[in-house]
Amino acid sequence: GDPIVIEQSVIDQMEADAASVQYQYDRKSEYPSIGDQLDALFHAGVFPEEMAAQIQAVKDAHPKPE
Repeated sequence: GDPIVIEQSVIDQMEADAASVQYQYDRKSEYPSIGDQLDALFHAGVFPEEMAAQIQAVKDAHPKPE
Protein backbone atom coordinates (compact mmCIF):
# COMPACT_ATOMS: atom_id res chain seq x y z
CA GLY A 1 0.00 0.00 0.00
CA ASP A 2 0.79 3.64 0.07
CA PRO A 3 3.07 4.93 2.81
CA ILE A 4 1.43 6.86 5.60
CA VAL A 5 2.81 10.33 6.14
CA ILE A 6 2.84 11.60 9.70
CA GLU A 7 3.62 15.24 10.30
CA GLN A 8 6.63 15.96 12.50
CA SER A 9 4.46 18.05 14.83
CA VAL A 10 2.36 14.94 15.57
CA ILE A 11 5.49 12.89 16.27
CA ASP A 12 6.85 15.67 18.50
CA GLN A 13 3.58 15.79 20.46
CA MET A 14 3.55 12.01 20.91
CA GLU A 15 7.14 12.07 22.18
CA ALA A 16 6.30 14.92 24.59
CA ASP A 17 3.25 13.04 25.85
CA ALA A 18 5.33 9.90 26.43
CA ALA A 19 8.06 11.86 28.21
CA SER A 20 5.50 13.52 30.49
CA VAL A 21 4.46 10.16 31.97
CA GLN A 22 7.80 8.32 31.85
CA TYR A 23 8.24 8.89 35.59
CA GLN A 24 5.23 6.61 36.19
CA TYR A 25 7.00 3.68 34.56
CA ASP A 26 10.31 4.50 36.25
CA ARG A 27 8.68 4.62 39.70
CA LYS A 28 6.54 1.53 39.21
CA SER A 29 9.55 -0.72 38.68
CA GLU A 30 11.23 0.56 41.87
CA TYR A 31 8.34 0.74 44.34
CA PRO A 32 7.84 -2.18 46.73
CA SER A 33 4.83 -4.33 45.86
CA ILE A 34 1.42 -3.13 47.05
CA GLY A 35 1.31 -6.11 49.42
CA ASP A 36 4.62 -5.10 51.01
CA GLN A 37 3.44 -1.50 51.32
CA LEU A 38 0.19 -2.54 52.99
CA ASP A 39 1.99 -4.95 55.32
CA ALA A 40 4.34 -2.17 56.41
CA LEU A 41 1.36 0.10 57.14
CA PHE A 42 -0.31 -2.69 59.12
CA HIS A 43 2.80 -3.26 61.24
CA ALA A 44 3.15 0.49 61.77
CA GLY A 45 -0.38 0.58 63.20
CA VAL A 46 -1.72 2.97 60.58
CA PHE A 47 -4.93 1.10 59.72
CA PRO A 48 -8.22 1.80 61.50
CA GLU A 49 -8.92 -0.70 64.29
CA GLU A 50 -11.59 -2.59 62.31
CA MET A 51 -9.32 -3.05 59.28
CA ALA A 52 -6.39 -4.08 61.47
CA ALA A 53 -8.59 -6.71 63.12
CA GLN A 54 -9.63 -8.11 59.73
CA ILE A 55 -6.02 -8.28 58.56
CA GLN A 56 -4.89 -9.89 61.82
CA ALA A 57 -7.65 -12.49 61.51
CA VAL A 58 -6.34 -13.48 58.07
CA LYS A 59 -2.75 -13.59 59.34
CA ASP A 60 -3.84 -15.74 62.29
CA ALA A 61 -5.81 -18.11 60.04
CA HIS A 62 -2.84 -18.51 57.67
CA PRO A 63 0.40 -18.10 59.67
CA LYS A 64 3.82 -18.02 58.04
CA PRO A 65 5.68 -21.30 58.30
CA GLU A 66 8.54 -21.19 60.77
